[in-house]
Amino acid sequence: VDGEDTSLLRLIVPFDGENANKGSWVGSVVSITVNLKEEQAIIDFAGTDLKLSELKEYETNATYAWKSKGGEGSSTCAGITLEDILNNFVTLPENAESLTFTANDGFNKTFMLDANANGVYYVNDDGVKMMLAWSVDGEETSLLRLIVPFDGENANKGSWVGSVVTVTVNLKAE
Repeated sequence: VDGEDTSLLRLIVPFDGENANKGSWVGSVVSITVNLKEEQAIIDFAGTDLKLSELKEYETNATYAWKSKGGEGSSTCAGITLEDILNNFVTLPENAESLTFTANDGFNKTFMLDANANGVYYVNDDGVKMMLAWSVDGEETSLLRLIVPFDGENANKGSWVGSVVTVTVNLKAE
């Protein structure tokens, strides 16, 4: 300031002649705190809090057929496969048998940890896997949606669990 070195930085705010908050100085600045809103976990997956930014690193897109009382159709979804979550984020106990997905309204559905028709690792004839989606037909969802591949025959497939907030590990009975 005025040719004199300061041992610590000073914050200098310009004065415009009208604004009373201008023209102020903060001498000897030692720290600046930036208040960033910390990203909240989007889901508790078997005791591991997962954030959307982490999951999006593994984004995949797939088209899922669906069937309901209102008709049939398909939706294009963006999300992460359960296989990617289990391979990259969560370590399950050796005696894990199934996963229960629970929505924010309490609805839940359980899937076995296998590749059979009701299994987490099931792949339909088109190569589509079970996914937690954050976008369906281009529309972002505020909470993840479990999308289950439908193969045209299995009545348990093609079901979705919307607004999933927790995933619970169920252990084998001993």
